Amino acid sequence: MEQKPFSLTKTAVECYKIRQQGGLLWADIVVDASESAGRIQIASDYGSWEKYWGSGTVWDCRNCGGNGFKKFLTGLDIHYAAGKFGEGRWFNQEATINGLKKSVKEYDGTKREKGVMVNEIASLEYCMNQNTFIHMAYDCKTLHKLWDSGPDIETGISPSFLNFWEKLWPVFIDELKK
Repeated sequence: MEQKPFSLTKTAVECYKIRQQGGLLWADIVVDASESAGRIQIASDYGSWEKYWGSGTVWDCRNCGGNGFKKFLTGLDIHYAAGKFGEGRWFNQEATINGLKKSVKEYDGTKREKGVMVNEIASLEYCMNQNTFIHMAYDCKTLHKLWDSGPDIETGISPSFLNFWEKLWPVFIDELKK
């Protein structure tokens, strides 16, 4: 099979280096934008993320000039961004366990049955991730009475992304708006 030749294009990208005085918090945010596509890479105290938007996606600004992608970034909301960066479906163990406890209180069962359920829930408090939690929940024989197809898993935006968004993202956005 014949290998097709590669093309190579050299471009300049912008790197925004955010540093908190005293060296506590930092982020390097690289923006690579053309008239029909844009990519952002983030490396920070809170994590590293990358996303590419090409033409035909939610951002399609071929006629906006050089600042179209940056303007697009200034309008992102946390839920959209967290989803795109893979941080929007973080397993919220505490909320999941609280939901199970609430279900036990509302369950129309015996006092003994509810006591067993509370003990089974306590065994789930040490699960390190969502997969382990679900696996161990299925081993809880009495808790099975609370659901049809498995426990209700609560998810949300990861705490690390939330901290980045609240503390460092506004500094970046303020710079883009200048």
